[in-house]
Amino acid sequence: EHINKKPNQMSGGQMQRVAIARALINDPDILLADEPTGALDSETSVQVMEILKEVARDRLVIMVTHNPELAERYSNEKQVTDQTPRAFIALSDDDNGVPPANSIGYYSALKKHNVPAELHVYPSGGHGWGWRDSFEYHDELRASLGRWLEEIRK
Repeated sequence: EHINKKPNQMSGGQMQRVAIARALINDPDILLADEPTGALDSETSVQVMEILKEVARDRLVIMVTHNPELAERYSNEKQVTDQTPRAFIALSDDDNGVPPANSIGYYSALKKHNVPAELHVYPSGGHGWGWRDSFEYHDELRASLGRWLEEIRK
């Protein structure tokens, strides 16, 4: 019934589900979801989050949200089991966008479940430094991640 609808004829939740389906069509190992529930009502937000939770069973889902209820309900540390894949976690101590406590909580949950993990805390860099060459610790981060990737390939 919805197959011939144009985007302007769909609800926000329908468009979000289509966006997730389009992202999954190529079977990616990693799914990036930036504010996937930002413009949705609470009920539809939960539906989209449940889809992402299911997707996360067999691939990495990286999601950003500013919704404190969803962050609490679907936070990484609440999802960790002994089957959770190993993790390389890098953060800046001065990140005002994502508190370092979030990463530390996830790392602690991984360790509690005996999941191999590395935690790298850089003294500065703020939020969103990613792979920018201007990040003061760019070379150190790349070297650490390279060593970690080599180790997990063994």
